[in-house]
Amino acid sequence: MGTISSVSEYVPELARYRRKVGRLAELRTGAPILNSSPDHAEIVIQQIFQSAEHSVDILSGNLTPRVYGRDLVVREVSLFLAESHRNRVQIILEQDCVEDRRLNPFLREISKFENVEMRHASEDVKKLYDFHYIVTDNNCYRFEPDRQYAVAVAAFGHEIGGKRLRSLHKELWERCAEHKLDF
Repeated sequence: MGTISSVSEYVPELARYRRKVGRLAELRTGAPILNSSPDHAEIVIQQIFQSAEHSVDILSGNLTPRVYGRDLVVREVSLFLAESHRNRVQIILEQDCVEDRRLNPFLREISKFENVEMRHASEDVKKLYDFHYIVTDNNCYRFEPDRQYAVAVAAFGHEIGGKRLRSLHKELWERCAEHKLDF
């Protein structure tokens, strides 16, 4: 993929990327796909919520509205949660502020549902890892190996990676403090 120098080149590139992510999600071969822009992250996260069967686990700094607050992501998390009372989302946040929560469309939307749990990672817990992720149903994920940068790899149908992230989430979840999603 070459350097994109204008909007007229960028929009078709995003359409190709969206098709590629959709194809990979449908095939579920576990083939990796790289992403390093908020637009790519939006496409992958939207597809992860579409692909989810029963659960989505997230470890994030603050669920940045530049990605999680976009209309398509907010719509997909809402549809996922509304589809069944058995569907659930667990979120571990590193940073949280009530004022910011009120501005974040993703957090406002998920606060309407009872099948969402949120916890806060203390400074001691944050010392245990350097990454961020979103993982669903043991086989679909987006993984940022360095939480300081939004460069990530995603995969759909990668059993080993998905199970490992779910296992890590369970360990971290137990170490984090409960956190109410109040406004």
